[in-house]
Formats: sequence, C-alpha cells, structure tokens
Amino acid sequence: MASENSVMAVIRASRPAFRNHHDRVAFAVHASVLSAGFSLIAVGRRALDSDPPIEGEEIGVEGWNELDDAYGFVYSKSEKDKKKVILVKCLPLEDYLMVDAVDLKSDQNEPFHMQINIKDYLAGSGAQQTTYGEMYKNLQGLVNSVNTCILEQVESKGKDTVSARSSRSASSFMPVLTGLRRAPTKEQQLVSLHITNQCLPVWFILLLHHMVAMISIRGQALVSFLKGVLAWVEACLLDLMILDFLVLVRNLEILVEYPVCHLVLGLIPMVHQMCLVLSRNDL
Repeated sequence: MASENSVMAVIRASRPAFRNHHDRVAFAVHASVLSAGFSLIAVGRRALDSDPPIEGEEIGVEGWNELDDAYGFVYSKSEKDKKKVILVKCLPLEDYLMVDAVDLKSDQNEPFHMQINIKDYLAGSGAQQTTYGEMYKNLQGLVNSVNTCILEQVESKGKDTVSARSSRSASSFMPVLTGLRRAPTKEQQLVSLHITNQCLPVWFILLLHHMVAMISIRGQALVSFLKGVLAWVEACLLDLMILDFLVLVRNLEILVEYPVCHLVLGLIPMVHQMCLVLSRNDL
C-alpha cells in the first residue's frame, strides 16, 4: 500500500504543473496508485476512451490534466501469473473530487467509489507555497483513504476471484478423493430424515424398561404384561428400522461403494433373530 512519504516522493519526482486545487488532489490520488506498485500505461483522453487499453508500455504523465472536466489514468500491475489493469477516473465537482476505479480485466466491472473534499487536504491559499509539501495538509489521511477505498478493494477482489476458482476446482475433484463427502440428493435427505424419525420411539422402549424395573416389586402379573408389550414394540420397531435402513442404503450410493456395508447388511438378519430370541426368553 501507499504511504505519505512515497506519495510525496512521486509528486516531487514528477514535478507536475497544477492549474487549480482539483489538479493537486487528483495528482495525489495518481501518486498513491503509483506508490502501490502500479505502472501508468494510459492517461488523459486515451484513458477515458470508450475502449481504454489493457496492454502497453509504461508512459509518463504528459497530458494528465489536458481535460477541464475529468482526469483519467490506466494502470497495470503484474503479480506472479496474474495481471491487474485498473482505470481510475476523477471528476471535479465544486469542492469535491469524485473518484471511480474499475478493474478492466475482471468479469464484473463494478467500480469502487470515493468522494474527496479537497478542502480537507489542501493548505490555505493565503500562505505562500513554494514547495509541493506546503501545498498539502493531512496528506497521510488522503493516502489512507485511497488505500482503503481503492487499492485494498482492487487487491481483495483479485484474491476473492482466485479463491473462488480454487474452491470450484477443489470441489470438482472431491468425489474422486473421497466418496463420503459427496452432497446427498434431496431424496436421500428425505430418507435420512424418515429413518431418524423412526428411531425416536426408542426412547419409549427405554421408558418401558424403566417402568418394568420400578414396578417389579408390585406384582408379577403386571410385570409379565409389560414385558410382553415391550417385546412386541421392540420387534415392530426393529423391523421398521431394518426396512428403513435398507431403503437408506439403496438410496445412498456413497455407502454401497464400500465392502464394509455388504458385511453390515449380512449381519442385520442375524442380529434381528437374536433380538427376537432374547425377547422370547425374557417372557
């Protein structure tokens, strides 16, 4: 990002001729972008053309204030295998300078906007100003605003685009790496919800067991009756749960791909029979 010292160094090295107060602030914005590592490739009318350039050699600032009602700058910056090209347009409006910046190489050309009150950053006209440093006040505040509203937005937009593309690429390879992370279909979600609801009555079975233990001292007849009801409920619920589980496995393709699931399916009937035998023995 730009700093006050680097911006002032660019202004002094360029030695621009200012016509008015808007020129001073517009050039400070330009110097802030240059200080952030961008190179100027178009300026003035060429930058504000209906088809501004996105390629070209670095140029000087000649003609940067040739227009009376606007300032235009096109910058480029190369980082690794990616190149950014941004257009910065400044419009003078009374005591304000309206600044818009847009990434010319982005699919979404939404501009970043900032509004600058030139009186906040220019020294009073009454004082004698012989150097560029004396022309500005609170230059660091202006540089910070450009960093926040323009430069950081451009940088973060580029990172978000790379991150989104990387995320899409990773998600496309995820089924190859592990089938267990594939998103279930709507039908599979409904089946899973159904079997979950069927498992809720298990709490009722536990409650019956607790009742049998609590009233066993009251009478054997009532205990035998409750044990019979408990065995019947367990058998019915177990049948429903096994059926729902088989339906779930048929729908969830991500499970049937693994051999362990076939082993589980083979053990289910054995477990079912053992539960039924134990229930009869309790009676």
